[in-house]
Amino acid sequence: MTIPSTSDTAGTWEIGVTNIARSQARVEGEAAVKLIEQSSAPPVGSEGQGSRINTYG
Repeated sequence: MTIPSTSDTAGTWEIGVTNIARSQARVEGEAAVKLIEQSSAPPVGSEGQGSRINTYG
């Protein structure tokens, strides 16, 4: 039986935390894209504000 060294345990923990953070960032990014795709452009103001916004859509 071997006892893992502190550096091995810390490295394993760091990899796990990094993977969790990466996964969470992906989920949040996908949610943001979904919200953007579902949204629509704001209405044009009474004096034409927003009439020249290019939505590339």
